[in-house]
Amino acid sequence: MRFRVLLALLALSGGTAAHATVDEGAVSASVGGWFLWFRTLPSTVYEDEPFLVNLGVNHAGFSPGTGLLVAASGPAGPLELRENQRGSYVATVTVAEPGPIAVAFTLPDANGTGNVTWTANVSVYKDVGVSIAPADALADFTENVTSDVAVLVLERGTSRPDPRVKDLQIRFEHWSDDHKRLLGADVVAARSAEGAWHATYGFPGRGMYHLRFASASLGLDYADAPYVHLYATPPFTPPGIEEPANDSPAVGAAVVAAVAGTIAAARRRQG
Repeated sequence: MRFRVLLALLALSGGTAAHATVDEGAVSASVGGWFLWFRTLPSTVYEDEPFLVNLGVNHAGFSPGTGLLVAASGPAGPLELRENQRGSYVATVTVAEPGPIAVAFTLPDANGTGNVTWTANVSVYKDVGVSIAPADALADFTENVTSDVAVLVLERGTSRPDPRVKDLQIRFEHWSDDHKRLLGADVVAARSAEGAWHATYGFPGRGMYHLRFASASLGLDYADAPYVHLYATPPFTPPGIEEPANDSPAVGAAVVAAVAGTIAAARRRQG
């Protein structure tokens, strides 16, 4: 289901637009001379559960509470928009079906000659009763190194593993750091062990990875649950040795040989 919630700050027409994406967090931007930030409360949004959309507005010439925000409307009609603290505005929204929604804010630009529209995209997830999180939030991953990636599948709102889960597929999506380009994707069947689900994966490159999940036993598809972020870092390069320009085995072997030769020479001098 896709719809637009329009929060009109002033009833103006025309203007320019800017966009941002919100997923389990907050976004901010400078638009039309304004500094704006947006979030949802709670940060993860599920179908059929009320949540707050929260807009913060700041500008040197803006006095909150002066009636700048005059209307709010959503798919079911007008929304009750209120200022919950100075410069912060909230409205309650309930979405009946999972999928992406767009929240659009319209403001006059700083020159007062028109208006600007800022759109934030929010993911609304299917409620399958589980939450998925890394088993070790501090785990390190390195490009071109095969690693064990472990996640916990918990009963939502608890720290208990969900006994209904009999299978889990993990899709590793490699994204550019700005989240705009999908660089590649692989699907791995996870195995259950010691209260967690484990997947063996060799990260093909450094950078940002989104982990998405599917499970036949839960009726869960990849778009149904919030994704998990991982980051693969480049391999450690000893001081004084330049990182190879490519990842060929011959170059890697040459680097290892050079390091070994340097260490051996140092030991001979010490002897």
